[in-house]
Amino acid sequence: MSGTVNPEEFRSARFRALRLLNAYYELTLQLRERFGAHDPVDLTMLVLIALGDLGSVPMDAELLAEKLAASRSTVDRRLRPFLDQGVVVKEREGKGTVFKLGADILWNPEPPAGVAVDLTEEMVQTLMELIFDLINEE
Repeated sequence: MSGTVNPEEFRSARFRALRLLNAYYELTLQLRERFGAHDPVDLTMLVLIALGDLGSVPMDAELLAEKLAASRSTVDRRLRPFLDQGVVVKEREGKGTVFKLGADILWNPEPPAGVAVDLTEEMVQTLMELIFDLINEE
């Protein structure tokens, strides 16, 4: 493989990386606002809970601890404020306890000011802007 870089391909790759990272950042801000999580580990934990809940494979504390490379007590401590606020709820499933999103997280008919009723509205808009920019790349 040659060490020669095609300037046009390099510029194009930089543009795509910039747009993808910008969309990732915008989506992160939207999730932070919706979940009320300002710490990156907390946000990751809540995204994992959302993925498990929406994918019908809810997370328990052990699986969260494994995925976050944290202790079970750390996960319990980090979950506590989100449980207290109703962002996350605990449910018995079989012999264990799993965590799911609170009722008003994805769809909130009376959201706080500046927050959309439906979380996916903002997220889809961000992704559509990304796709539009990538399609119209010069």
